[in-house]
Amino acid sequence: QRHMSSTNHIVAHRGFSSLEYENSFESIDLANKSNCTDAIEIDIRLTNDGYLVLSHNNKLVLNKNSIKVSNMRYEDFMNLKLRKPIPDKIDSNIFDYDLNSLHINNKVGTSTSLYEVLNIVKNKTLVIDIKYNKNIKKLNDKLLKIVNKKENVILQSSNINGLNDLHKKNPNIKYQYIINENEDIYNINNYLYGVSVRYNLIKYNLVDDLINRGLKVFVWTINDTETYKNIINEVKENSNKLYYVTDYPDILCNYDIRKFKEI
Repeated sequence: QRHMSSTNHIVAHRGFSSLEYENSFESIDLANKSNCTDAIEIDIRLTNDGYLVLSHNNKLVLNKNSIKVSNMRYEDFMNLKLRKPIPDKIDSNIFDYDLNSLHINNKVGTSTSLYEVLNIVKNKTLVIDIKYNKNIKKLNDKLLKIVNKKENVILQSSNINGLNDLHKKNPNIKYQYIINENEDIYNINNYLYGVSVRYNLIKYNLVDDLINRGLKVFVWTINDTETYKNIINEVKENSNKLYYVTDYPDILCNYDIRKFKEI
């Protein structure tokens, strides 16, 4: 049914993170198999022994104890079993599932590495969000060796210095800058392929200007249909040029189909 939806591009945030543990093997695999996703966004960090693994946060809480990914060995990280908590409450704008029937009940996520993800995601765009811990040069050197000839990859970061270093070393890769605040707009460089903008900063004039400058525009994180509808109404004719980052790609996809049928 995907062909019945709008032409909006949907990006699975940290994999299919509403149904599986974020950035886990299962989350990436599910997003890759879904007909509702055009791209998959992941987060990477360096372990203490220099391997690139998937984790949004550096500090992980396991059995009430905390541990930092940057202090872990690759082997120890890969042996982690990560359990997704069951939410106390679900936003009615998203869906009306019975909590007892949720797919995430008692689900355990499997840790994964960047090598594994690249072996899974081959036919969809892969957005790699880079998390630096004062290790820009070391991380970038490792990363470029792995993604050097991967045409479906976009390297993304909120650290413009990290992106500048990457571009100097390899200008042929697609780079994307994360905009958290309005001031970040002034850091946009000519070499950038795109920008990823926090949803509450999205305005028609901003989006129109970015698109006219030849930039791809990703908007994050759209996790309910009301926000999705508001963004579409705000950007008007540019709505099908944006990439919508979401934990719920199936919900946005089905919303588009319902809207199509109403029309």
